[in-house]
Parts: sequence; C-alpha cells; structure tokens
Amino acid sequence: MRFFRLPSMLKFVLFGALCFWGPDIAIRAWTKQSPTVSTLNVLLPCSLVCGYLITFLGAKSGRCPSAAVYMLLGVWVLGLFAMGVGSTFLGAGFHESPIVSTLGTLLLGLVPIYTFIGATYAGSLYALLIVSLMMPLLHLTIERSHWIVPPVGMKYFRRKK
Repeated sequence: MRFFRLPSMLKFVLFGALCFWGPDIAIRAWTKQSPTVSTLNVLLPCSLVCGYLITFLGAKSGRCPSAAVYMLLGVWVLGLFAMGVGSTFLGAGFHESPIVSTLGTLLLGLVPIYTFIGATYAGSLYALLIVSLMMPLLHLTIERSHWIVPPVGMKYFRRKK
C-alpha cells in the first residue's frame, strides 16, 4: 500500500494555481488590459472555491492529501509566475528575457512574501488574503480526515518512547 502520493499532491498544487490565477491570465490575454481590482477580488476566490468543490466531489474517500491545503499552496508558490504570465500579455512580464525571468520568478515564488508583494501590485491582494483564510477553514470543516503532512513524513514528528 502506498501512502505518499506525490502525483496527487502535485495535481492539487497545479490545479489550485490554475483555478485561482487562470481567470486573471485569461482576462489579460483576451482584453489586453488589467482587470479591475473589484473584479479580481470577487472572481479569483470564487473560481478557486468552485475548483475545490469540483475536486472534492470527484475525489476518492479514504486517506488522501487535503485538496484545500495543497491548492492553497499552489496559489502561493506559483502566484508570482502566474502574475508574470498575465503581465506578458500587457507587454511586461516575460516579454524581454523569457528564460531568465521564468527561472527567477519560479525561484522567488518559493518565498511567500514575493507573491504577497506581486499580488499587491497586481491588485489581487484581497483575493489572496480571502483564500488564505477560506481554504484552511474548508479543510477543517470538510476534509478533516485528509492529511496535510504525508503519513511517511509523520514518523519524524512522533515521540519516541
């Protein structure tokens, strides 16, 4: 029996980033303009919650990773990269040096404060804060039996007798 499911965790991370940042990228690509702050602050959390509900309703029961927590992780870790992709459609972002910029934003995305700063400039800070409060609450109310730390990693946190 395999307890550590890296592929499902990775799917949740990627799907969370796509659900949250995807509408922003699509609006920028379609209209070639930045969406309004009120549009971002309503649309982005709603799309992430809809994606979470689709994921949760289609998930298997049993011991599996928490979709809410790993989707939120995807929003934070891939946020700076997604904002760069969205800005590329407006003539900024990865427009000038795509390889260096892509690698730089992927590495800076590992430090959450840069996603916070980027969301402030992009106008989606409130949406980021809303989902940062909402997704752990969804985990606690709906997915309490699902794990956050993989069972294989839990052996390092247990007390030795």
